[in-house]
Order: sequence, then structure tokens, then C-alpha cells
Amino acid sequence: MRIAQIIYTGFGGLGSVAFSLINADRRRHDWCIGFIGDVAIDSHYPARCEAAGVAFKELRSVAGRPYGAWLALARWLDE
Repeated sequence: MRIAQIIYTGFGGLGSVAFSLINADRRRHDWCIGFIGDVAIDSHYPARCEAAGVAFKELRSVAGRPYGAWLALARWLDE
């Protein structure tokens, strides 16, 4: 089963929760993380994804106009 997490690109507590869930996954589901936000992805996130073998994508939005990033997220999830 594929499980997708959507996380803010900046540093925050949601990233810690997502990686805790991935590390605790005993069934070894197919995880992916979409990082979405109007700031650059935190430098620790790509390294943590690669270490855990998790596919990820950064989806940048424009402050006050997130719609383009939402469409890109929907396309990415459909892949």
C-alpha cells in the first residue's frame, strides 16, 4: 500500500511525526512525502528521505497563491 504524507517545506513538527511513522512501519509500506510551501525545503528533509528510502518531491507555492502547487501535488500523487 502506498502512503503519502504532505508536509510544509519549512522546518516543523509534522516532519518529525512523518519520519517517526515511517521508521515504526513494520509492514514496510510504500511511503512518499510531498513537501509543499512557499519557502525552500529544509535541508534536513532530503537527507532523511534518502536515508529512509522514501520518494519525495518539493512543490513550491507562491505566498497567497498556492493553487499551482496544489495542482502539481495532485499530478504527482497520480503518478
